[in-house]
Amino acid sequence: MTRHQQAFTLVELLTVVALLALMAVIAVPSFIHEQHYQEVGSAVKRAGTIAAAIDSARAMGVVGNYDGSLRNFITAQAWNVNDYMSSLNSNIEVLGVNQRDLYRVKVGPYSVQVSFSQTGSEYSTFQFPSSQRTVVLQDVAGVQQEVVTWTTGPALTDGISAAHLTNHYMNYED
Repeated sequence: MTRHQQAFTLVELLTVVALLALMAVIAVPSFIHEQHYQEVGSAVKRAGTIAAAIDSARAMGVVGNYDGSLRNFITAQAWNVNDYMSSLNSNIEVLGVNQRDLYRVKVGPYSVQVSFSQTGSEYSTFQFPSSQRTVVLQDVAGVQQEVVTWTTGPALTDGISAAHLTNHYMNYED
């Protein structure tokens, strides 16, 4: 008499559990990378928006040369920010930090550059507009987590035109 198997054996169950665990080990780091990708992508996009707003005001002659944090820029340009650059004076958080503390603004006679960091104190070499830059994501203790690289379109123009031509393609480099 032949018995038909009606349940899974212990070996089969353990094999399925092991395969699920292996897939989770592979998927979790990819998920974390995707979260960092989105956070840095948001910071890059916001840097472009900030640069476009400030460059527009610079072109109208209401903003002079400046180099410092976005928070101090807003304080120094109080009435100009409200009249010409109201999008700067918002409580948006990028990379978990208020945008006023995250971004550094550098306004020259012919250009605007915006850089950022995760802490707001040590600014990266990223400047908008730019060609290609890298951001090292670090935790609070300063331990390197990963390197995120993105590419923006070449700075053929400055200000609003460059902000609209930005290519938001991003990739990782481990």
